[in-house]
Amino acid sequence: MNSRHVVFLVAGLVAVTQAAAPPFFGLVADSGGRLHAPLGHYPRWAPPGPEDICSAIRARQPAAAIPALSCPPSPERRPQLVARVNLIRLSSESAGAILAALAGAFVARRVRVSPRQ
Repeated sequence: MNSRHVVFLVAGLVAVTQAAAPPFFGLVADSGGRLHAPLGHYPRWAPPGPEDICSAIRARQPAAAIPALSCPPSPERRPQLVARVNLIRLSSESAGAILAALAGAFVARRVRVSPRQ
């Protein structure tokens, strides 16, 4: 296996990891998209819960902007706290991984390792 194969293998592993654990953001559904916060990477099969969303929004927004949002959220507010995949961040991370793989392949092509004697 040559060095270009290794570069593309690593890039493939990064792509699989990004697909399995994409970046999420949380938002309050009835705020018109005004109350939102990044949540980080979570596995697709275990997305962040309402408590995670609530604490992230509370940490990012001033308390005066969200007086009705208390942590832990009340049972009637829990359906309003929604976690979604952050497609913009996912696409920028994927583009970065692709560019890094292409740069690695270019470097691997340029750098020749002399055989041991």
